[in-house]
Amino acid sequence: MENGQKIIIHAMDRDRGKYGWAGHIPEFFDDRVPMKLDKKINPESLFTKTEIWGDVLILFDIDSEGVRTPSEFHLLRIVNPPKPKQKKIAPK
Repeated sequence: MENGQKIIIHAMDRDRGKYGWAGHIPEFFDDRVPMKLDKKINPESLFTKTEIWGDVLILFDIDSEGVRTPSEFHLLRIVNPPKPKQKKIAPK
């Protein structure tokens, strides 16, 4: 499980709330893969969003050479984005 990840939403299905979603997680991969929502997440809360932060579980396919390719990820929980780091101003 990876906590506090930025998720870019590419597709959403208003008719099938838990399925029909896709996105990518820039820290781990750039390709669009299927995203499944945890049953505690209300799909309607995501319909207007293109970017969210959340805790995810990423599933990978592994080929014969050991190369991992993401096959899907599960959005387990939506979290607040990290607070921007404030620059310290040196006293004059």
